[in-house]
Amino acid sequence: MMSRFLAISKKGKNYLKIVYSLVDDPPTDLEEDPELLKDNATPLGAIPAKKLKLYNSKSVFQLDESRSKALKDEIVHYAWERLLRYLSLRERSIEECRNYLQRLYLSEATINELINRAKEKRYLDEERFAELLTRSYISRHKSRAELKSALITKRIPAEIIAKTIEKYYTDEDRDEILRYHIGKGIRKYPDKKSRKDYEKCIAYLMRKGFNFSDFRDELLLYYREAGE
Repeated sequence: MMSRFLAISKKGKNYLKIVYSLVDDPPTDLEEDPELLKDNATPLGAIPAKKLKLYNSKSVFQLDESRSKALKDEIVHYAWERLLRYLSLRERSIEECRNYLQRLYLSEATINELINRAKEKRYLDEERFAELLTRSYISRHKSRAELKSALITKRIPAEIIAKTIEKYYTDEDRDEILRYHIGKGIRKYPDKKSRKDYEKCIAYLMRKGFNFSDFRDELLLYYREAGE
């Protein structure tokens, strides 16, 4: 049984071909403009153009069952290698990996397969990712609110977020980071008699994710006259 395929260069990356599965035989006149065939084709994924040439060099081509399977396996293998390189740069969340693989035009089933494989091999671990991001945020003087927002953006599960913050972001870290930002706010707005500087410092600290009750008393020690 023969299967038909469509191959189109990825925009801006001629070295990479996006391969589609064609269910029906395309009209002859459309074969001259492969872009018109994409709407009725199913994307299988990306593959380097030089590797695709081992199967066929035309835009529209057909392969027997054995060669079709080999091509599909080659596409999955290429995506897996790309994912490993992506993971080697730093820890990633599942959502980051999913977004990355989607740019390779893979099906959701293939993306899930690759993500599960990476999790099974411990190349991808959301608890480890959350821990490392937490440690990074603490070292960069980020508030708990900023950390939580970042973890939510990365689609880390709520239970992992809560457990990670409780375990690694201590009250001592919170107090030290708050003092750091109070000092920074005062340096930015140093006029201790200025109501305007006092209010700007409050706004700065609240943008950083702190509640007014967290810093009110300490801030008033400096802006005593402005806060009266």
